[in-house]
Amino acid sequence: EEGILYSIRSGKVTLEEFLKTVEEVGSNKEYPRKLLTITDASNSDLEITMDDFPVIIEQLKKYLPDFTSIHDAVIHNDAPTDVAIGLFFEQVSAVIPNYNFKLFTTLEAARNWLETYK
Repeated sequence: EEGILYSIRSGKVTLEEFLKTVEEVGSNKEYPRKLLTITDASNSDLEITMDDFPVIIEQLKKYLPDFTSIHDAVIHNDAPTDVAIGLFFEQVSAVIPNYNFKLFTTLEAARNWLETYK
């Protein structure tokens, strides 16, 4: 009803899993071309490093060009390393014109951000 795709990530999140998710989303022709997503990763353990960002960015560029825009809100855990990686990813993902990524601590804040893009 509200036009937001919700997902939950728990346990270890690897580079391979992340790349597979990008491919699945990018290949799904049923999703609206203006995609709004919220991922609850508050119970996950990120096994992605800053060194993985170039591979992730290339995967995003490969699979997301058919979208008008993607606004990707992620609810994070309190692990300082995960927060730092997420905040850095906000900056490096800005090179993709139709992709916006932002970290949040609550579902309400993530929804409020996405509301501005409806």
